[in-house]
Amino acid sequence: MIQFRSLMVATLLTLAAAGCTDHPVRSLVIDQGQIHPQRLNVPANTPFDLTAATIGSRPALLQGPSLGIVGLEAPANWISTISPKASPSPGSLTKVRTRVGPLAPGDYRLTCDCGGRNQTVIVVAE
Repeated sequence: MIQFRSLMVATLLTLAAAGCTDHPVRSLVIDQGQIHPQRLNVPANTPFDLTAATIGSRPALLQGPSLGIVGLEAPANWISTISPKASPSPGSLTKVRTRVGPLAPGDYRLTCDCGGRNQTVIVVAE
């Protein structure tokens, strides 16, 4: 089950990055209180879209005032059954999407209340 979730997270990130948009897309997935990835590289001086989703029964709250993100809720996606007929595809996860930037070169912090566990993502604009 953990291997399936890891594969699903990787696929979700790949699909989101390949989405149709005029801006780069970066994605976060919160699974079992852990945020993935813990570092995002983004192009400096270029707006980008950030997507986020939570696998589990509780949404997660993202905060990054220096990024212009305050109180962004990553919706919960409850996955109770893993089977070929019942497993959701990564594209079917409910996500939140927001435009960020443009950011000057540097490091920025995005914090997440991931089900009572505080996690930090470093956003590097270069």
